[in-house]
Amino acid sequence: MMLVSCVASAEADDATLREAERFLELSGVAEAMSQSSEMVIDQQLQQNPTLIPFRRVMLAFFEKYVSYEQLKEEYAALYAEHFSQKELQKINDFYASGVGRKMVRSMPELMQKGAEIATRRSDQHLPELQKMMADEAMRIQNLQDQDDHFNSVLQPQ
Repeated sequence: MMLVSCVASAEADDATLREAERFLELSGVAEAMSQSSEMVIDQQLQQNPTLIPFRRVMLAFFEKYVSYEQLKEEYAALYAEHFSQKELQKINDFYASGVGRKMVRSMPELMQKGAEIATRRSDQHLPELQKMMADEAMRIQNLQDQDDHFNSVLQPQ
């Protein structure tokens, strides 16, 4: 009886993993990961232009270690841990539907526009952030000055 239970469990796990992999495909995770890797690299290059000659190498590194193909099994296992086979089937039914496919197609634009909204909102309040940072810098400086004062008082003459 125990052997039958283990075999059934392994089959259920395999079926759940298959549904998880199907979810990754239907939901566009492969494409999103590829785009995300390029975005991360391009952001790093913007912040540090001296790395621009290494873009090709960085992309090759990401492809070798952090690509969808390299992480697919671990990602599937992650989703299989959090969702049952039946839940994944229901999720996959949605992503296979017309509205699910539309969601996958729309998601990059929605994420970009969402980021623009957040950036615009934070830019509107940038002076407040700058004041908060200046106040914090002053607070830290005051603490350091107090510490310097106490250290000088405690040192023998």
